[in-house]
Amino acid sequence: MKPFLLALLLAAATGRAVAVQTQSFLQDSFDDFAEGEARGITVTSDGFLRLGVEAARLAAIPASPIWAVAEGPGGALDVAAGNEGQVFRVGNNGKPEEIFKAKELQAQALAVDRHGALFVGTSPDGKIYRVEKSGKSTLFFEPKEKYIWALAFDAEGNLFAATGDRGKLFKISPSGKGRVFYDSDETHLRALLFDAKKRLWVGSAENGIVYRFETTAGAAGVPFAVWDSAFREITALAAAPDGAVFAAAMGDGKGARLPSLSGAAAAMPKLMPGARGDAPEAGAKGEAPGAPSEKLGAGEIARIAPDGGVERWWSDREDVYALAVPGPGRVWAGTGRKGKLLEMTGPRTWAILNQLPAETITALLPRAGGWIAATSNDGALWSLPGAAARKGSFESKIFDARGSARWGAVEFRASPGALRLFTRSGNTEKPDKVWSAWKPLDGAGRVQSPVAGYLQYKIEMEAEGRAEGPALDRLVLFYQPQNQPPRITRITVTPPHVELVRVPKPEAPLAAIHASANPVVAPAAGGAKN
Repeated sequence: MKPFLLALLLAAATGRAVAVQTQSFLQDSFDDFAEGEARGITVTSDGFLRLGVEAARLAAIPASPIWAVAEGPGGALDVAAGNEGQVFRVGNNGKPEEIFKAKELQAQALAVDRHGALFVGTSPDGKIYRVEKSGKSTLFFEPKEKYIWALAFDAEGNLFAATGDRGKLFKISPSGKGRVFYDSDETHLRALLFDAKKRLWVGSAENGIVYRFETTAGAAGVPFAVWDSAFREITALAAAPDGAVFAAAMGDGKGARLPSLSGAAAAMPKLMPGARGDAPEAGAKGEAPGAPSEKLGAGEIARIAPDGGVERWWSDREDVYALAVPGPGRVWAGTGRKGKLLEMTGPRTWAILNQLPAETITALLPRAGGWIAATSNDGALWSLPGAAARKGSFESKIFDARGSARWGAVEFRASPGALRLFTRSGNTEKPDKVWSAWKPLDGAGRVQSPVAGYLQYKIEMEAEGRAEGPALDRLVLFYQPQNQPPRITRITVTPPHVELVRVPKPEAPLAAIHASANPVVAPAAGGAKN
């Protein structure tokens, strides 16, 4: 028997060095810049970096996650946080003080009545407690439901409680007597909002429906289903000055109910605890066979107009936990991905307004002179005065040259203003203490960081005088891979009695044969930004 024939296919088998060509990384779109981290810098949907809004840490909370925030007596902030049923009060000195601790694991919902008393909803084995200004607490109402997800007062002082996991809405009188106001077909009722017309809006979970009660008078009510979203869960509601209401939905995509804004990715699993059952298949819930359907990203935000019309303003691979309307034609969203604060100013028009150094923004609360943001996985309160930031920084994603590389020039397009660009390099995937220090570009706009396989850039912007500050919308990073020695890329062991035969060279180049069999049409060149 003949021995096996061992064929070694070598890169650069002839032993000749292959000429190294200069390559580049291009950043000129929202998707490109959104992979970085912005502090005080906005990333707009049309691919610009510019100064954003100020954010300052107000208080560190000694428990996480933060479930709810309410403004208490004298402007103090009451914070429900952690998994030991704690509520903290943060005064003007910025120091949190525990004012209540429930026997249940989580204090998840807060509301303050007209007299300044705090009401706390707990989970599991849901109960509602009343906490006086003095700190004295009493059991106010026990609905015998597992979860208390949201609390809200009507104009008459009645407390409404959204519960799970049987999807009931309770109405509780000021004396603490309550009954079921509405028994839904949903597993959870998750969000509550009273608008300027005293109408009650309710967001559900399992099928992600927004309900509206025209009145809350009487012992029971029947709502109108305003929006059946494409997702499993309505997490937040916010009212606009023009009478519109914004709703945030997230969870497993059920199939589109609104026109798509862009190609959407597969849905991510929902994060809300306690929901039962699996997501229905897209096209379920009474849709006609063959009805248009699409799997969406993690969440969406829709505007419900005063006449009931629904328009999607935003959809992406982000979980949205909080909504706020800071002014006409604007809506803010707190997300669960790298602490992003988003701003939408219309359909298809949005921006990453700022990124807080935490994983999730769980609450947005109006306060005199601005807003308060609560973050989790670093439990903290942040002040958002709404003023434009005077300076900010942006750190890009990590660029991988797939081997050792010499980093060259950086070209960028920006409006006039104070803008500085730095780089650092290393040979590990994540920047750490073994990477080089940040270094500015040299006088010719070239990278001064050492030869390495990975590189990251940082931009610092600053407003000068009354100017808005610079804006950047395009950056190209050039690099040259280093020559690599020949390396084995594949080993093929042929079976016995098989001989290798040289294949005659074809008359026509292989590329030409491939092109004729599979014609390729070059795409049209994209248009420049305005």
